[in-house]
Amino acid sequence: MHLSNGKKTIVATPLKTLEARFHPYDFYRTHKSFLVNLAYIKTYMPTHNKVEMVGNQKVLVSRRKANGLKRYLHQQSKDR
Repeated sequence: MHLSNGKKTIVATPLKTLEARFHPYDFYRTHKSFLVNLAYIKTYMPTHNKVEMVGNQKVLVSRRKANGLKRYLHQQSKDR
């Protein structure tokens, strides 16, 4: 896990379990290897299939997950 304070920690829990546990807190599975806090997405780069997080960490977005992420980000921009 990469934390917002810049620290990293090892978690020995499957992402599927974490995804279910964090679902109420606006986390999104962008790829089979990544679960991100949507509040910390700085930029979505669709041409590179990546999101840039606060802290400049870049995370892959799978093609299958891209549409769901786009819908969420579009809805967020309308709500502002």
